[in-house]
Amino acid sequence: MEPIYSSQQAISTLAEEPIPEHVRIIDICEYINTHALSPKKFFLALMKSTDDRLVNRRSKWPSSGLDSTMELLKELVKLVKKTKEGSKQWNNLIFREAVDIVDHQKTDSGYWPKGLFQSSTTVTTEFLNNQTTQKYNHRLTRNGMPFLYGLVNGVLLSSFKNKMKAPEEEPEELNTNLDDNDAEGLHMEAIGYKQLPSSQLRARDRFDRIATLVCGMVAFARNRRHNGMQLRNAIQLVACGVTDRVNQYLMYHGLVCGQRTAMTSLKHLSIKGESRLKAWFAAHRQSYRFSPIICIDNLDIEERVHTHAVGNRTRTFHGTWGYIQFPSQDLLDSLDVSEITLEKFNEAMRKVPTFPIQPRMLMPNQESKSVYKDVWKSQIARVMSEYVATPRNSTTAISLNPPVVEQISRTPPEIEMLKLMDASENSAEGIGQVLDSLCEQSGIDPEDFCTDLLLMDGDLATCRNFNSLRSLRTPSKYPQHSLHNTVFQLGASHTLWNIASCIFKTHFGDPEDSSDTGAWRILHSLGVPHNKAMPKNDYSLQIKYIEKVHEATILAGLK
Repeated sequence: MEPIYSSQQAISTLAEEPIPEHVRIIDICEYINTHALSPKKFFLALMKSTDDRLVNRRSKWPSSGLDSTMELLKELVKLVKKTKEGSKQWNNLIFREAVDIVDHQKTDSGYWPKGLFQSSTTVTTEFLNNQTTQKYNHRLTRNGMPFLYGLVNGVLLSSFKNKMKAPEEEPEELNTNLDDNDAEGLHMEAIGYKQLPSSQLRARDRFDRIATLVCGMVAFARNRRHNGMQLRNAIQLVACGVTDRVNQYLMYHGLVCGQRTAMTSLKHLSIKGESRLKAWFAAHRQSYRFSPIICIDNLDIEERVHTHAVGNRTRTFHGTWGYIQFPSQDLLDSLDVSEITLEKFNEAMRKVPTFPIQPRMLMPNQESKSVYKDVWKSQIARVMSEYVATPRNSTTAISLNPPVVEQISRTPPEIEMLKLMDASENSAEGIGQVLDSLCEQSGIDPEDFCTDLLLMDGDLATCRNFNSLRSLRTPSKYPQHSLHNTVFQLGASHTLWNIASCIFKTHFGDPEDSSDTGAWRILHSLGVPHNKAMPKNDYSLQIKYIEKVHEATILAGLK
């Protein structure tokens, strides 16, 4: 006889064994069908109904229930994309949504810094520095167009991750490794390049720049008043000598603004620079009795035209460029400024003809011999470490860096560019015109300008032309005519260039003599033709060739 269950026992049994989810879903679908609705029609009506009770039921879907809503959407997308037509329809929907999102995300309008427009008549040097550029790009991408920026960056990063599965050699043009000498030179010139340690970081940085550039192009194409990036690029390209034809091509693609706008910006910047230069001269003259150091050199500019016509031909302008160098405060504090005057200089120059020169002044002492020995050791150790073997313990090994000798302050001086002068310094008359232009740009009266000690750097030809002009004007009781306050000296770069060339020529040898074992033979073994081993216009390359010969000589001695 079967046991008899009560109703409470039946309910407890059902509670212990719940109905499967798919059974309940099927029951609900059948119940929906009894009301002449399909599950799809039911769900669509639930979404579109304006009844208050149904609106209240779905009110929490986009807020507290957003996670489950997104999960539901993802499942619908998977279902739709199972067929080719469904994938096509879904891609079209996403495309329209993406266009709508980008269209609604618009950058700020108005003048910088409230907006992204920079007028060519109000541009300043601060707008062109690195800090302002980063701030501008951040407002353009993260604040103004985050969807487009993230989309482009995400696509590039996704493709890079796929390529990482099969590692390849890095492209040579993207290699930013610099040797110590190049890095030090760029640091002193206030030029910096990013040195990222890994290929992943370099790729991310490159993709970030590409995405930023794309956002700038789109913003400029939609509104020409979002031109900060294009104005900055146009000014840089003008300085690099890009032709108007290339500039028109780049402007068509939204990379730069017009070259006329860039020239207007440069004219405005030159006006600002001229007033700033006069203010610096005035402030410096109040504190010191000598002018800042002025460096000048000749400059030939060729204006080339593609189509020749009457009044439209290729022309060459012979002029002079230069810059003002204001010594750092650290260097000035280490000097006795009272000794740097025109009177003290003339007094010292009068003693030059009778100044005794003893041989011991040119001979090395014990301290210099010790330093010279340490320099040789460091050079030999560097060659040994690079080409032969590395030391077992680098802490106790010979230092690879030479000792410091009378190190001065490394604080870079303040430099202000002079306006290009339409006067060549390759003649006595031209030097006079250059000096008149310098006096005009300084904003100081000619009488006052010629009473202070004026230090100038130039090449050998410039110094000779100046001495010729001064000899023609001597004697004269007027300071602005006699030019006795001006001291022309060979610049450090020209002096080092001449010394390096003299050393190189002495040891170069005769390439026509097959038995000659000069430096030309080592360079020939390294693949450098002897007729190109002494470049006249590339001092850095000449020094590198000298270093290669020196390293090869040391290596031959070690072997």
